[in-house]
Amino acid sequence: MDPSPFNGSSDASQWLKAFEERSKKKSPSWKMKRFDKLVEGEALSWSYGLPSDAHWETVKAMFVAYWVTGLRGDEYKAECRNILAKAPEKTVPVHWVDFTAPIPPLPSPSKPEPSSAHPLFSVLVSTATLDPRGVYDKAFAQFTQAVDKEKMFRVIWDVAFETGKKIGVSDGRGQVRSEAIEEGRKLGVSIARNELEKAKRRKPDASVDTSDLNSQRTFSTTSTQTSCPTPSLMPLYISLSTQTDAETYLTPEVSETKLDWADESDTIPPTVLIPPTSPPHDISSLRSSGSPIRPFNSLQRHARRSRLPSQKTRQFITTPMLHWHPGTMSQSHTVITRRHSHGIGTHRPVQTFRPLSFSAVPVHHPQPVLDWVGDPCLVELSRVLQDLGWVCA
Repeated sequence: MDPSPFNGSSDASQWLKAFEERSKKKSPSWKMKRFDKLVEGEALSWSYGLPSDAHWETVKAMFVAYWVTGLRGDEYKAECRNILAKAPEKTVPVHWVDFTAPIPPLPSPSKPEPSSAHPLFSVLVSTATLDPRGVYDKAFAQFTQAVDKEKMFRVIWDVAFETGKKIGVSDGRGQVRSEAIEEGRKLGVSIARNELEKAKRRKPDASVDTSDLNSQRTFSTTSTQTSCPTPSLMPLYISLSTQTDAETYLTPEVSETKLDWADESDTIPPTVLIPPTSPPHDISSLRSSGSPIRPFNSLQRHARRSRLPSQKTRQFITTPMLHWHPGTMSQSHTVITRRHSHGIGTHRPVQTFRPLSFSAVPVHHPQPVLDWVGDPCLVELSRVLQDLGWVCA
């Protein structure tokens, strides 16, 4: 059992004897740690004056001189010097670490002055930009006259780097600009080629509009075509199909109600398509001396085949064949323009018209000489006729 803590008021000799009995099998380092924990009060203040690296035997001798013998002042100091002189060499235990003062770090070398702060830096950079060849002589002269060769060499090196960076940025901008111009040129050529291909593919074609019976006025040449009947019980009518170019100007359309064949006949407004009453134009001068003689011959054959009625339609109504030649037209055929969807009968009106009669004998007029190339009024018509197969004389 450990002795009671020592504060300097009890018998020091008896306390030290009891402490030695308790720790006689312990190591000196253990005794030192235990001694520091068992002193208090005035004894603790005394222990602060002990050497920090003192051995247990040295501390024990000083304890006896101060607390048992009663030495004080100079006598105690002289005794402590004798004890320290006789003390054995200190042995460092495994669990003890000697404290050594840290080695102060070496002073870091001062950073060199930046080259941009040198007075010759900006001068050499400007000279290299304006006179790339003359800067070499100037830099060599400054290097030979400099006292600190290493510092001047570093300045010249940084000048070369800064000059190269500026020249590279300038050249890069010019290269990027030239590349952008080339890309824009390629894009423009591609767009022009696409527009040219679209213009080549754009051909005039004939179309039949069956959505309504409203015709549009145009300021260009129009073509009239007779629609062919279908095998079903569809009404017969004449549709005017207008074919114009891409730049045709149309009059503003008026919103009208579209024709619905499912409506009753009483609710359908009467609509009659009447051919123009003006006499037909004599276009016999369009005939060519070579083959083909008639430019519209192939179109007439196609229209004649398409106007042949089917067997089903023939048992309800007979469709007349319309043959049109310059200067002649049939006089006795009736053309049905519209009838009711459920047939002909009461409350199912049929509106008809008769074409005007013309003389069967064509009137011969002197054939004028037409300028198909120089006349601006005939250039467009000549192009359309050539697309249809007509060859100009």
